[in-house]
Amino acid sequence: MKKDELISVLKNPESLKIPPHTIYGREYDKWMPLLSLAKIFSTDKNNYFEEVISYANDCINQQKENEANTPENICKSIVSEFLSSSEAKSVIVDDKNHSYFTCTQIQEIIIELDQHNYYRNKASVTKILKRIGISVDRRRIDKKGAVSLYKIPNMLFNGNHKVKEE
Repeated sequence: MKKDELISVLKNPESLKIPPHTIYGREYDKWMPLLSLAKIFSTDKNNYFEEVISYANDCINQQKENEANTPENICKSIVSEFLSSSEAKSVIVDDKNHSYFTCTQIQEIIIELDQHNYYRNKASVTKILKRIGISVDRRRIDKKGAVSLYKIPNMLFNGNHKVKEE
């Protein structure tokens, strides 16, 4: 009886024998009920289970691709690349937890490197940067007067960059 088979599969999900590193974590929780049904109703002629696994993997890969192309992730990638470049020189040296860069410097780099044209102007860049944890700070630097700076937490990029200090 299909009901008993379904209960058995739900109680022992390992019996689905999903290939490792294909569907796991939250995605596994979402796809497991449908995969269970597909496994039970699969026959030699119609292997629904393999079709559902293939479809699930396609959906998961598409979702990962979409997430990678969000303005936040693109912006974070550009900033990370900038921080690891030789051009990155923090303006303020007395803060070991943050790196500071002029807003103009970061905005120009992001707008220039943004191939999807998400950032129409400097205000849109600032909005996205705030969403990923980079704040704006106004400070007086030397005799230049007050300057707007992006305050980038070093932990935001897991300390994977070494920023030079001016």
